[in-house]
Amino acid sequence: MAGSDVAEGNGPDRDAMTRQTTRHYKRRELATAEGGTIVLRTDGTIDLLAADRTVVQSWNPEDPEWGAHAFRFGIRVQERTIAPRGPDTGSDKPGF
Repeated sequence: MAGSDVAEGNGPDRDAMTRQTTRHYKRRELATAEGGTIVLRTDGTIDLLAADRTVVQSWNPEDPEWGAHAFRFGIRVQERTIAPRGPDTGSDKPGF
């Protein structure tokens, strides 16, 4: 009974719907004015490194301050958008 697997929350269709996508970032480094480096890692973690390459501070994408540091790498933080559901959304006037 494959149909009952989906209804109960099992099976490949249900797993595909609940799986969250993971974003991958390009690793980059920028020099700071203090002689250190700020690094964007592939998992989105941003590390502030001292001149001797030790980690001074670290931010992950869930951190509220992460966006301010990600901006240095050209990453803008914005809320996830949701596509309209059908022709009944929007203005009553065609073309608007």
